[in-house]
Amino acid sequence: MDLERDNFKQFNVIIVMEKVNDLRQILLICEGLDTISSVYINNKLIGKTENMFVRYILDIKSDLKVGKNTIRIEFQSAVNYALTKANQTSHKILPKCPPPEFHGECHGHYVRKTMASFGWDMAPAFVTSGIWRDIYITGSNGVTITDVTTQTEQDGDIWTLYVWIYTKICPLHVYNSMIEITLDGTNLSFTKNINLTSEKSTISMEHEIPKGLGVREWWPRGYGKQNLYNLTVKIKDKLDILQSQKTVRFGFRTVELVQDLVSKYERTGRTFYFKINGRPIFLKGSNWVPIDSFPERVTKARLQNYMQSVVDANMNCLRVWGGGNYEADYFYDLSDELGILIWQDFMFSTSMYPADEDFIATVEDEIRYQVRRLKHHPSVFFYSGNNEIEIGINQRWWGPTTPLYSADYVKLFMNTIHDIYMEEDQSTPIIPSTPGNGILTILNGGLSEPGNNLYGDAHLYVYGKRFYTDFIYKTPRFASEYGYQSYPSSELLNSFYNTDEDMFYESPLNDHRQHHFNGNKQMLDLTRMYMKLPNSTDTVKQFKDLLYCTQIVQAIGIRTETEHFRRWQCDVGEYGEGRTMGALYWMLADTWPGPTWSSLEYGGKWKMLHYYAQHFFAPVLISPFINFDKLCIYIINDNITNCGDMETKEDSGTLWPINSSLISYLRNILHTGGYGVPANNFMETLNIRVYSYDNIEKPNFIEEIPFQSVKTAELIYEIKVYELIKRAGCRSINNCFVVCYIGDMETGPVSWYPLGQFNDVSILRKPNLKIASVEVTHDNHTFEIKLTTEEVAVFVWIEAEGIKGRFSDNGFFMFTETKTLLFFAWITVDQKTLLESLNVKSLFDIYT
Repeated sequence: MDLERDNFKQFNVIIVMEKVNDLRQILLICEGLDTISSVYINNKLIGKTENMFVRYILDIKSDLKVGKNTIRIEFQSAVNYALTKANQTSHKILPKCPPPEFHGECHGHYVRKTMASFGWDMAPAFVTSGIWRDIYITGSNGVTITDVTTQTEQDGDIWTLYVWIYTKICPLHVYNSMIEITLDGTNLSFTKNINLTSEKSTISMEHEIPKGLGVREWWPRGYGKQNLYNLTVKIKDKLDILQSQKTVRFGFRTVELVQDLVSKYERTGRTFYFKINGRPIFLKGSNWVPIDSFPERVTKARLQNYMQSVVDANMNCLRVWGGGNYEADYFYDLSDELGILIWQDFMFSTSMYPADEDFIATVEDEIRYQVRRLKHHPSVFFYSGNNEIEIGINQRWWGPTTPLYSADYVKLFMNTIHDIYMEEDQSTPIIPSTPGNGILTILNGGLSEPGNNLYGDAHLYVYGKRFYTDFIYKTPRFASEYGYQSYPSSELLNSFYNTDEDMFYESPLNDHRQHHFNGNKQMLDLTRMYMKLPNSTDTVKQFKDLLYCTQIVQAIGIRTETEHFRRWQCDVGEYGEGRTMGALYWMLADTWPGPTWSSLEYGGKWKMLHYYAQHFFAPVLISPFINFDKLCIYIINDNITNCGDMETKEDSGTLWPINSSLISYLRNILHTGGYGVPANNFMETLNIRVYSYDNIEKPNFIEEIPFQSVKTAELIYEIKVYELIKRAGCRSINNCFVVCYIGDMETGPVSWYPLGQFNDVSILRKPNLKIASVEVTHDNHTFEIKLTTEEVAVFVWIEAEGIKGRFSDNGFFMFTETKTLLFFAWITVDQKTLLESLNVKSLFDIYT
């Protein structure tokens, strides 16, 4: 049965009391109808829908009767609708169909719904239909508030609050109204008298916030508190009777996209970074795609779990990808509360789109509705008009670009989306497309050639190269996508793979689940570069071991690339490259079980990459890497927002100018910056240890480096690799690894770094890893687990099969005989059950 090509109907019966029917205005609010539908009241057509991202407000006053009423919604197949539209179009919109490995449906760009539902490289083709958001009836005596938006501006110590109120008014009526605005938790209240009509239904108000009111700023996570305020708007009639009210929660914060010249020469490009409340922020995070093909499965509890995983990995930003959905209100509420900045794409991705009158009209409605819905959220700090369409046109992903296609692009994304957005919100920055050249794209009329490291943001994918080396990675201003694939856990695959038929790498089902062209071969080739492949004669065990290897490769690759970006935030290269101020890897969580770029597999279980993310996104990071023939060690400290002397070799300007007096201040005075972290905390000692894989008793080499750091990212130590190997008495570069830490190795910042690869497994000894004990802590959801080993164990991986939760660390190097971990259970579980579920392995164990 092909349900995607079927039409269907949904019914509901409502009882209307006489008192309700006497109201002047009765509205049916449809916040999400997916997608092509006709709405009937008592068998009368009252409206049609064609956009799942638009809220439809239907006046049903004249169509209701006292007593029993029937609402019927008839949904048309989006697949069939798209085909009909494609056949009616005078010029074909490309691409006609997704790549064959997507196993998808064609012509998705003709329908305003989730593009990924037509099939993607990380998602199946489930072209859904139905009611996907709330639908309800509301009534009033003529005035209904539909939206309230806010904007805050700061001038010194003075904040100004701007409020826009959007209403639905009965036609041919004039309402002498009083607007009253209150700010909860304060004594702030202001009013305005106005005559409202259907032609004049929007009210704008502004108010200067007195200094004595004591409002506090909203900050991203890691930079201060997430202070939030409830703003209530009431509309009363001339008799002081309440007609409508609405409350929104907002925060006092400012955002600025800084695109200044890097030097006095335009050829060295422009910066691309964000200031929140005047403070430069390095954005650390990932890309959010739909976490399920079926939105009704995404519960509040599931969103809470995923967003807590974002927080636990030290992220401060998510990009909501343009091939998915505008997320539910609760997602943005959580982001506000947790301090997670949201880069919001408009929902257009990797395709050309129509630009006819009807399509433009529904897009206008979509942009206005979504911007008004999201504008009051302090977490939503940036917009992009689309995902990868500008670069697709310039690089001819869908064939030669004709003047007509270019004109359609400019008409839709510049003259419509960009212009409508600027009418609705001039306080939040926007770019036409990601990746893009930022201000350069705007100056070029909306189309330039993305991929220039000196402007804007970049999407960077490097397959087939030595992913574990620093020098293969580019240095953009902002990395908004980059990544490597891996498989999910065998525990997840066991739920739908048949052990005998499917649990091997080349199985038909395993190949069908891979939607990325040549993806399985790429993962295998990358694994071979770094380590010997698993050699078990048991086919199922070999497959499970290979899944583990793909997660190692993904974690090492994205760790290497992310730390590269973080190290470059203060430096400028010879040709102007550098000052990288954002790293958002692709992608956070899976839409379905299969091989993808995610760090959370379907259901929320952490892959090895997510455990690594909590380290490479840590506020204080020790970052060792080999730079050609040298081992270099950087300290990255988010608590220091200055980058010191940032002059290039051509005597450029500075990103954040700093002089000797400011350096002295940072060293000796508490630098609050809205966060309260003293910069002189980083007069510390870097402890360096070199271990060999065949000796767990003690390190081969020890060095202690006192340092004083006043820059966000600073080189602390470097040494020729051959000199280090010589001092440590290593037989070869592949036989040793480096451990760096500050303070206590168990609790302070720590980083391990293998100097070579693992193609020669003779360097490893059998570790005899064991789970020595499991103890319950005070809260009955946190357990203390003690591991023991007899030899150095690398990429130690512990799992609790069947128990939902996460460990405090995983995928680590174990170079002491004992290690204590915590397990945070997401469900209620007893000590005995957890102990029985645990298993642990290391790289050595896949070769026996």
